[in-house]
Amino acid sequence: MINSLRPIAGSASLALALLLSACGREPQAPRVSVEDIWVRLPAAPGRPAAAYFTATATTKDEAIVAVSSPAAKVEMHETVTEGTMSMMRPLSVASFAGEDRIRFEPGGKHLMLFGLDPKLRPGEKIPLSFRFRSAPPVTVQAELKALGESGPEHAGH
Repeated sequence: MINSLRPIAGSASLALALLLSACGREPQAPRVSVEDIWVRLPAAPGRPAAAYFTATATTKDEAIVAVSSPAAKVEMHETVTEGTMSMMRPLSVASFAGEDRIRFEPGGKHLMLFGLDPKLRPGEKIPLSFRFRSAPPVTVQAELKALGESGPEHAGH
């Protein structure tokens, strides 16, 4: 009787091992990529610059909690319109709000960069470091553009 149970026990052990190996996969850690990043230099030295980008997250409950750079003091802002008035207001967190992508673009959410070195020129790059709610930090190089130049999303238009 015991010998007749060995094939069943062996098959059950194999099935259990396969089941556990499928369940034993580690869930993928949240990640965020930052692309198409660029900085519009100010019209006059000493004025703030603005930065724009697209961030894509692997989880929809992600948020950008801070952005920093050794080249400037960085603040997140958004442009809001009330009636006929448009104004900027600071953002402490930029939530993906159930989406997998968030855009910082002219006329909407954007980064303000204060204290950029006036010697910086179009075509140069500065690092911007992003911190997120749960994803690891990301540092990217943002290309500097002159006033009137547009970023990657308008190339060829």
